[in-house]
Amino acid sequence: MSKIQSVSMADIAKAANTTRNTVSVALRNKPGVSEETRVRIQAIAEKMGYRPNPLVSTLMGAIRSTRPIQCNANIAFIHCLDGPNQWRGRNHYENFFEGARQRGEFTGFSVSPVWLHESGANLKRMREMLLARGVSGVIIGPVEMPRRHILFPWDDFAVATIGLSLWRPKLHRAHSDLTQCMCLAVSELNKLNYQRIGIAYTDNSDSKFDYAWSSAVGREMANRPKCLCRPFIGNQGSINGFDEWLEREQPDAIIDATIHHLYDYLLGRGLSIPEKIGYVDLVRSDLPSEVATVHRDLSLLGAAALDIVTAQLMRNERGLPQNRRSVVIEGVWHPGKTVCQRAEK
Repeated sequence: MSKIQSVSMADIAKAANTTRNTVSVALRNKPGVSEETRVRIQAIAEKMGYRPNPLVSTLMGAIRSTRPIQCNANIAFIHCLDGPNQWRGRNHYENFFEGARQRGEFTGFSVSPVWLHESGANLKRMREMLLARGVSGVIIGPVEMPRRHILFPWDDFAVATIGLSLWRPKLHRAHSDLTQCMCLAVSELNKLNYQRIGIAYTDNSDSKFDYAWSSAVGREMANRPKCLCRPFIGNQGSINGFDEWLEREQPDAIIDATIHHLYDYLLGRGLSIPEKIGYVDLVRSDLPSEVATVHRDLSLLGAAALDIVTAQLMRNERGLPQNRRSVVIEGVWHPGKTVCQRAEK
């Protein structure tokens, strides 16, 4: 393979019979050379196929600057909960925000929480409010069921969302790979010799997470049909029918994907964990350390959403994307004390 020869400023200076500094000034459209010289040098550079190295340009810009980095744009972290401070005290929301805030602080952007309904339902007023605050980018937090779409003055801002709950419009997004999380939990339980793994989730949570749970169940039923029970699917978050399912399927481990308080419920029925039955919780963000889970670093999602927004700002992109992009972050197995190595039968 032949090596592509890059054209340097020194090469252009030699061709133009001038100095390298004059070429640098002309190519950056800085004052210091005549318009005639600027046009001539830029024409020579174009003919020679000169292309600036973005890494060198960034480095030289930093070297030339003698001032500390300043926040050059404001990012709004927008939530659409029931009140302006409802996001506080919600562990997952606080992790999302903190991840975005810290990433913004590192890259020179300030991140502030904003309630979607701060200006009522008036989109014009919201747009004016955000622009007056110097907001150029927006991160949309997860939306609550049954809300699946929101109205917003999209055209003026670079936008991304966190999670899978927002269906419309289709925004660039950062989210956990929940199907991978479920499949990883099944795999790790199988390594511990659990032979009848039961997966419990609700129909509305499956819908909220873009059918990640049912997708994982289908995949694992195809890959490991002998070690899985039929799943328990609660209706609208209800646990009705769970006892019958437990008696019928006789699972030796349960992966809990949004059945609220199931851990306490199992203990209340006198089931010893992990001696009698293993337990894995996939969704709670405030789990005690002893509970087995597939850990999802929610602050990473906030940081990833911030990166998506700032990348758009750097490219001068605003409004709804023509083709949505997703940053997907996998989970990591955390065994905990609610599972154990099972004896072979």
